[in-house]
Amino acid sequence: MEPTVLVLLSDKRSGSTILQQELCKHPGVGHAVYSPHTYCETQHWLKAGSLLDMPRQCYYGHGVYPTYKNPAVARKYMVDFLQGNDIDLGESATNQQLVFDGWEQLCRKYACPVFFEKSPQHLAQWAALSLLLEWMESTQFKVRIIGLVRNPLSVLYSAYELFHSLPEERQYGWADIYRNLLAFQAMTPPEYFHLVRY
Repeated sequence: MEPTVLVLLSDKRSGSTILQQELCKHPGVGHAVYSPHTYCETQHWLKAGSLLDMPRQCYYGHGVYPTYKNPAVARKYMVDFLQGNDIDLGESATNQQLVFDGWEQLCRKYACPVFFEKSPQHLAQWAALSLLLEWMESTQFKVRIIGLVRNPLSVLYSAYELFHSLPEERQYGWADIYRNLLAFQAMTPPEYFHLVRY
């Protein structure tokens, strides 16, 4: 099997973690070993959007993801993440190199032969998705995308139990996230994209 990168796109509380755990039980599926985030989520493309100073309209609510509030902070997180996975591009690496060369090396390191990535926040930021699409067009890896959609009522009330977010407010975020997924699907060759609904 040729080296493959499998990216799971979903909202939070949609079952991405259990799907990750089941897929990564297979000896041929690897994931990033180090991440400062839970469940080995890289949040790579979220960091990339801020690091490359994408236009504000590319961000959900026209606001950068709070953890990566500016390019300098995003670069610090990006370097830490890559070095934690034994990828060191050197202090002179440009932001563009950190984003694209860093990701390419990460995929090469952990694709055994499949590298699995899931970071639910990616769908909330078009900046992240547009950079992922840009990488997909240039890489030699075989890339496959899973779009994961859980019944929205289940998502909203699961989020309420965990985050105390009000369903009547969060429903609009859910709709925005899945508009992004549908737009991403429309820009992806059908054989690269698999939609799972439950």
